[in-house]
Amino acid sequence: MRGQNNCIGLTSILIPASVTEIVGSWSASETDISKSISWNCPAIITIHPENHIFEVEKKTVIKKQIINVSVTLSQRLRLEQALKKAGIKEPAYVSRLTVTGTFAESDFRYICENMAETLQELELSNASIRKNHIPYPGFSGCTGLISIILSETVQSIDRRVFYDCTQLSSIAVHPDNPYYASDNGVLYNKEMTVLVKYPLARQSDYVIPASVTKIDIEAFRGCTGLASVTFPDDSLWINKWIWWRYGSTVTIPDTMIEIGQDAFRDCTGLSTVSIPASISEICNGAFDGCPASFRVHPDNPNYTSEKGVLFDKTDKTFP
Repeated sequence: MRGQNNCIGLTSILIPASVTEIVGSWSASETDISKSISWNCPAIITIHPENHIFEVEKKTVIKKQIINVSVTLSQRLRLEQALKKAGIKEPAYVSRLTVTGTFAESDFRYICENMAETLQELELSNASIRKNHIPYPGFSGCTGLISIILSETVQSIDRRVFYDCTQLSSIAVHPDNPYYASDNGVLYNKEMTVLVKYPLARQSDYVIPASVTKIDIEAFRGCTGLASVTFPDDSLWINKWIWWRYGSTVTIPDTMIEIGQDAFRDCTGLSTVSIPASISEICNGAFDGCPASFRVHPDNPNYTSEKGVLFDKTDKTFP
């Protein structure tokens, strides 16, 4: 939203809950947490009560304070109480949160319900995750979350915990975690043989490391900024639901033998898919809802294409 100067005819302005940035002449430096903006405008300015970024003070729009908080949890002290104990009256003001102690399922829910839009950085590197498992909903719907550091105690992660984390660009892991690792913000198993999760907001083409032999379910779900993925030359299969709707180019190596169920379902951004000779099985629904034009290597014994349409050679049906 751009601040309106010299709008002498305006009598009132309502800034909705969805506004997260106002372009104008802020009175303090960009590093100041108490920035304000004044417009040469006689209008009465009102902020929607669910807007967690701005407020009006003495007819001036100001950004609410952004707070960095560190809390220690215990079996009896949950995140909600720990924040109140730390003097945080409004959890939506917290943008950076560091947690030590025991992090429980109720704490995940509290973040999703009260801090989803404004929490940007979450560090759990020295926290103990109860049951060593991050359950659903985890951080799903945390649209403000940009980066997260997982602790060394995490042994398993529900595949849905990062659903709709549309700003997430980095998933890091404590280096002593024996089950998971992170490479440049992308989550893998410890041996770097399974790509577990690609951050949704990461902007780039991506070349999957040569060590990877498996792409986990929904690993690329919702990755709107991902333009292309290149698989390692010794990949054997593409797991189901790895891509999910986004992306324009997929390079399938000629060592791959199987494309899993629903692997590219509803990938409306795909324009061209080239099937190498090595593919022996394309599972049910692999390209359902995908408008791409198909090209099949002439030496493929199982599949062919005609006018961009993919067919099974044995019965001329779409796989």
